[in-house]
Order: sequence, then structure tokens, then C-alpha cells
Amino acid sequence: MTAIGEMALEDAAREAAGNRSRFNCFVWDRLHELDDPEGWAIIYTHNRDSRLLDMSNADAIAEAMEPFTDGDDPDVVMESHGHWAVGHVDSFSIRVFRDGEDTDAFQSYHDIAERLSDYPILDESDCGEREYEARLENIAEAAWRLEGEHDLPEG
Repeated sequence: MTAIGEMALEDAAREAAGNRSRFNCFVWDRLHELDDPEGWAIIYTHNRDSRLLDMSNADAIAEAMEPFTDGDDPDVVMESHGHWAVGHVDSFSIRVFRDGEDTDAFQSYHDIAERLSDYPILDESDCGEREYEARLENIAEAAWRLEGEHDLPEG
């Protein structure tokens, strides 16, 4: 299957809209709240066990989608779906079509998906900072035994 970011906008919109109906064993609580649920897509960004890159990209996507979450009838709704095996899967539902036209929200997401199809990191600075912090935590965890065996300087 071709990824959304590798398709033209119109093809991507048709592929994404109503994608939840192709999920196995899935119940969407918002289904009955919407006038046109087939005009919406669910986009998963990360889960409980996601790695640093996925977490960084998820935050960048959430930031880009945030302007579309305002109002009484937003085009983007942040969601978290629980699952017995994976804990939680975080996502957002996005209105792909409004009045037969692609929404600005979906066009914005498609731009992000195109960027990701070319290069896997949306925010180099954020991803690098996450890697640095994780590296420091790993060093501290790996070196805890040394404290008992050697006279180490503070910090």
C-alpha cells in the first residue's frame, strides 16, 4: 500500500477518508457524534512503547494540527484509544472533506506526510534533545554500580 505522503492530495484524501471502516475489531466512540463519519480519517501517531523519533514526530504533528482543533465543530480532534495488548495508541481524527472539498486541516497533514516520506524527522532539534536526554539517563543507569566501587566526583 502506498503511504499518504507518497500520493497526490486528491488520492490521499480518498484513501484516508473513512479509513476506520477498514480497521479490524475497532469501535470508534465518535462515530455517532458525526454527521459524515466517512469524511473523517483516524491518524495514529504513537503508542505506549513508541521510540524517541515517533514521540518527537507525534509532538510536531500535534503542534501543526493544533490550530484546527478550535471551535465547536473542529476539523481535528486529538484522541487516545486504549487496547489491552498495547496499552494506548494516540491519534487524531481529522475531517478530510467538508462540503465536498479537502479541508485545510487535511491539506496541512498531507504536507507533513509528504515531508515524512522524504525524511523521517520533522524537528531535528527536538529529536536531538530527546536523544541527548535519553543518553544521559542511560549513562546514569549503566554507571550506578560504579558509585559503590569507586570514589567518583559529584555529578
